[in-house]
Order: sequence, then C-alpha cells, then structure tokens
Amino acid sequence: LDPSSVAPQANQNDVVFIRARLLDNHQNPVHLNQAKVQFNLEGDAEWVSPNLIETEDGVASALLKIGANLSSIKISASYQNIKSNSLALPGSHEAEK
Repeated sequence: LDPSSVAPQANQNDVVFIRARLLDNHQNPVHLNQAKVQFNLEGDAEWVSPNLIETEDGVASALLKIGANLSSIKISASYQNIKSNSLALPGSHEAEK
C-alpha cells in the first residue's frame, strides 16, 4: 500500500495504489524492467488497473478500488514462482493483529 496516502476507508469509493517491489534473497531491490507481476485480491474491492503489471525499475503498481467491507480485503503478488506475503489494509481486522 502506498504509504504516502491517507488510510483507505470503506464505503467511500477510495482508490489506492498497491505496489510490489522485487527483492533478492538478501532483501536488496532488484532493478528489473518489464517483469510481469500478478496481483491477487480477496475480499470487497476491485482492480481499477489490470492486475498483471510490468515492473519499472523493479516496482509494479496497481490501482485498487475499496468496497464496503475493508476488513475482508487481502492482497498478494507473485512473479514467476515467487509469491509475496499477504497484505491486509490498514483499518482491517487482519492489519490490527
């Protein structure tokens, strides 16, 4: 979730950027262009952008519209055989744990 924005709110038609950064085994950024990152979504939200995004300098950015139930939203990303941890949005029950 783009930390430069205000926390998303349910029932407000909020739209937020979700970014995935490619990292190597030592957690260093990988500056790769045109790597296809697949974003996955569970819960009450919908993609505004496509959910298959090519990286620029190792970062893929997708646009997400929040629905009425913020607590149900989980997002993850994958590149080739590598999968990310799931992200729960701020304000959701998962994020508060």
